Amino acid sequence: MTSEGVSPSLFGSGGHYGQRLGSNDQFPYYALPQHGTPSNATFRGMLSSANVSVNLQNETMITPPNGSGAMTPEEIKAILDSHIVLTSNFAPFTQIMLIVAFSILIAFGALGNGLVCFVVARNSSMRTPRNIFIINLAISDLTLCLFTQPFNLLKVSMSMWSLGGFMCKFVPMFAGTNVFVSTISITAIALDRFQVIVYPTRDSMKRVGAAVALLAIWLISLLMASPLLIFNVLNPVEIAPGIVLYYVCVENPASHYEKGAYSIASMIFQYIVPILIVTVAHARICNKLKYRMINQQPTVALNSPFQKHKNEREAKRKRKTNTLLVTIAAVFVCSWMPLNVFDIMADFNHSYLKTIDKNGLVFPICHLLVLSSACTNPLLYGWLNENFRREFVSVLCSPCCKSIRKLLGCHSCCATKSDRQGTGGYKKANNGTNNHLEVENTFELRSTQVYNTKNTVI
Repeated sequence: MTSEGVSPSLFGSGGHYGQRLGSNDQFPYYALPQHGTPSNATFRGMLSSANVSVNLQNETMITPPNGSGAMTPEEIKAILDSHIVLTSNFAPFTQIMLIVAFSILIAFGALGNGLVCFVVARNSSMRTPRNIFIINLAISDLTLCLFTQPFNLLKVSMSMWSLGGFMCKFVPMFAGTNVFVSTISITAIALDRFQVIVYPTRDSMKRVGAAVALLAIWLISLLMASPLLIFNVLNPVEIAPGIVLYYVCVENPASHYEKGAYSIASMIFQYIVPILIVTVAHARICNKLKYRMINQQPTVALNSPFQKHKNEREAKRKRKTNTLLVTIAAVFVCSWMPLNVFDIMADFNHSYLKTIDKNGLVFPICHLLVLSSACTNPLLYGWLNENFRREFVSVLCSPCCKSIRKLLGCHSCCATKSDRQGTGGYKKANNGTNNHLEVENTFELRSTQVYNTKNTVI
């Protein structure tokens, strides 16, 4: 075969690490001879098995299974062409289960993120500077579900690449951009909440500032993903010199160290730095809320029923907020860590990775975990945001969604218009001496002045 050494990509571009060609561990998932002419039994097995891949470098003639005469490479290729559709990386049942799992997560992710985008397009009051990061995250996750992950499913399922050289370079670069946009958007949301809660007296982000931040997120993401345009190449898999059986899309950097350096840099800027920022920001928010609650001076007797009820309500809201912040950080860690670790191991300890993943299922499972984050983000950043939840209910209560409500058994889940207008957003509260701002189900923000706004922090 005429392919260089490759490795899998964090962004699904390099495909299966079993396709590390040009070394002694060629196609480790295929029980095929590595050199020379295969025996009759092996040749018969190659034609009858689902994994049709051969390594006949420098061979021009093969004895057919019936032993009568010699077969030219063109005749061999004609036989293998009829089986090329069977170049699957997995057994049929495993492949079906992967397709089902990917399809379910893609459908849920597209539905949730599409709903976030729809309610923003439907209601101009939702297009606020604070919501712009949530919208950007939803757009990135939507493209991840509809465009990136279907290509990843194709890549992990089939060893061949039939989409041409341009798509071989564009798909991984686009996928990489998606990854960086998602993680940077999550980081921006955490920093925005940190600024609002910990430093409430500072000026809020304006529309122009939000637009500049959004542009910066996409430019940085494109810059970080651009090396994938250079690394990825379309390599032929030949059964004999000049006779191409099929092509594989692989990462083929100028040197092994070059690719390793890029993998490390990607892990640092796409995973380690964001998780540190998110964790520190959320920890500071929790501490600020705890301090604010402890130092809040009651205006009535501590043992009065009113004060007890207020304390219980504040404690419940604080527990709910802390749980949500911890969940956001935990989902981020669990969704992205496996694929980042896998990518580093594939570059620097490929032989060990091959021994612990003989069936090749770790790579698609890692991508399923990444895809699951696109499904949970609309819940964490959309449904748990009171304004977004109110808009979701409004959409689901519209006449066009009657069949959906019937399917879900939610015949009475829709509140009246007056009920919906009386919930969500920010509530005014006056305790007699201090005016303060409550974010329903989330945080107190300012204690010196009451603000009316439709934005919620979470």
